[in-house]
Amino acid sequence: MKPLRAGDPTHIGRFTLLGRLGAGGMGRLFIGVTAGGRKVAVKLVRPEFADDEYFRLRFAREVEAARKVGGFHTAQVVDADPDADVPWMALAFIPGPSLDDDIKDNGPVDHAEVMVLGAALAEGLSAIHSCGLIHRDLKPANVILADDGPRIVDFGLAYDEDAITITFPGTVMGTPAYMSPEQHGGLQVTPATDVFSLGAVLAFAATGHAPFEGRSAFDIRSRVLTGQPDLTGLTGSLRTVIAGCLARPPARRPGPADLLAYFTGRVPDPAAGYAPPSPAGARPRAEPARSAGYVPTRPANRRTNAVTVGPKVTFRPDSRLLEGLPADGYAKSLAFSPDGRFLAASFDSSRVRSIHVYLWDTATGRAVVPLLRSQGARHDGLTFSANGRFLLAIADGNSSTESVMRWDIASGRPEALPIDDAHGLVISADGRFAAATEDLKICRWETARGWPAPKTVLEHGDPYLNHIDQFAFSADGSRLAAVLSREVRVWDAASLTEVARLRHEHRAVATSIYVSPGARFVAAHYRSSGKDVLSLRAWDTEDDMDPRAWTVTDDAGHSLTPWFYTPAFSADGRVLAHIDGDSTSLWDTSAHKPLGQISGRGDLWFSPDGQTLAMNDRRTVRLWDVATLRSSPAPLEDPAGEIERIAFSPDWHLMATATHERHARPDLRIRPSIRLWRSRPVI
Repeated sequence: MKPLRAGDPTHIGRFTLLGRLGAGGMGRLFIGVTAGGRKVAVKLVRPEFADDEYFRLRFAREVEAARKVGGFHTAQVVDADPDADVPWMALAFIPGPSLDDDIKDNGPVDHAEVMVLGAALAEGLSAIHSCGLIHRDLKPANVILADDGPRIVDFGLAYDEDAITITFPGTVMGTPAYMSPEQHGGLQVTPATDVFSLGAVLAFAATGHAPFEGRSAFDIRSRVLTGQPDLTGLTGSLRTVIAGCLARPPARRPGPADLLAYFTGRVPDPAAGYAPPSPAGARPRAEPARSAGYVPTRPANRRTNAVTVGPKVTFRPDSRLLEGLPADGYAKSLAFSPDGRFLAASFDSSRVRSIHVYLWDTATGRAVVPLLRSQGARHDGLTFSANGRFLLAIADGNSSTESVMRWDIASGRPEALPIDDAHGLVISADGRFAAATEDLKICRWETARGWPAPKTVLEHGDPYLNHIDQFAFSADGSRLAAVLSREVRVWDAASLTEVARLRHEHRAVATSIYVSPGARFVAAHYRSSGKDVLSLRAWDTEDDMDPRAWTVTDDAGHSLTPWFYTPAFSADGRVLAHIDGDSTSLWDTSAHKPLGQISGRGDLWFSPDGQTLAMNDRRTVRLWDVATLRSSPAPLEDPAGEIERIAFSPDWHLMATATHERHARPDLRIRPSIRLWRSRPVI
């Protein structure tokens, strides 16, 4: 317990607060006592979320879920007021460390202790599921090791199978290392979702680390969806059972009752009903045959079974603009931190082209001290590091020098990595790497402190390296791809080992390259010699039998003429959206077939689950349901002016828009405006 801070309440309801137990992004946890001296844990919502109608509804659902399960397997609700000015809930205080703290302090537990822990958690999940609930956030930090046995706590993400979900549609919620594949993929959750998390928790307890780890949330997500769990140190039937819990298809996972029978010794091995994943290092099974195609899920209304005909999420604008905006200029780039806590923007803010970079707290809209004011031609490509500690950008120097600028968020201190005689500088989405071309080679830098020397991806003398057309990192930062004179190649961004070599039989010059998250799919725009017509070609890097490109065509087989906007891949790479004249086409990348067209053109973004497509036509924002190709009834408009820039937080809880009157040349005397929008479900 830590002492109360200045500004903390001393009383909530009928409870006297003694100190702090912890804090999270949405609330604070205090220890308090009743008038009779009984201890309670009091969860208090942060004031900035008290006026959010959606969050109040979600908090009320958390209270209801905790009351349903009762106090034998979790912390019993003593009192709550979800309708208070600042909602709160009091729970019976459970003395004891979390499983997360215990393993980190004392190391992994032995086989016998894992069996006891598994029995208690399987029994707890059985009780939760019998109430019609799915926990959805089972992780070591949410398991309290009480004297009378482990308790499962925190029902903030609990899902009621008999009620309409209040989760933000189009978002992925939970802790990445313990989330199931269906959660990462934005698919419907079932009780088997909790079984996957249980397997990950038990693996952590037995080995001291999560079975799926990575340097970023994107990396962990990729490992959960396509990799194999690291179960090093586990043997025998316990390994088989935990591997079964971590099976990718939900139907192959055992149920809590089967697990309880195994952990209590009533059955020797419940593995008969499911098959464990392939051994570590095995190549993932091939995708279904192309003829099957990709069919987006059409979510149905639980009560009426009516097919949803439009996007299931929209955004509500904050009434006020962000504070501390510069007096003139226009926003060049917007970026959210990985947790959505900060929004960064760079501005052209005077006629002498001085660049300002600003930072805001998205919960309060208040400006953090400006990070940089410098002379330069641009500061584009704002990117946060995966841990949110650093902000990076590309800065122009003189005609032969570019720089990677990096700021420490806490101190605001800048560092620069000058890159001489190189061109086309790019930064990976996780901020870990930068790459540029120099003569006939590609160099890659790590952006870690100290700026280690660059590593060369390609050397002079490569027989297929007559010239480099384009290169880019994948959307998750894990791969680096390049269009060469006769081939397209893909490398692992960290190790620089080659992972794919694709046939390049196009005589035109590539003008840009786009790589899906995980680099399963690569696409490139080509400009025909002497013509302004562009064609779009794509590759499947896992197609060993026929690694040639296919041309994105319409139903009649004609080559499309994309506009200058950037195409977008869904998170799994299975859908590609791109501009086709005055329309936007959606394509099934596995089947090489069109899914349909929607009217309008603009910058494109997919929600994390791939069910919603956002389009900014540089005036308004419109949301489209990918399954039905239906849009929201009205576009999202900012009363401050035409929307010029747009960005989404990684979880799609927040959208930021920058407005500016468009001119042939930007008028730097116009005051910029940036507004936050908050996600809410469409009812």
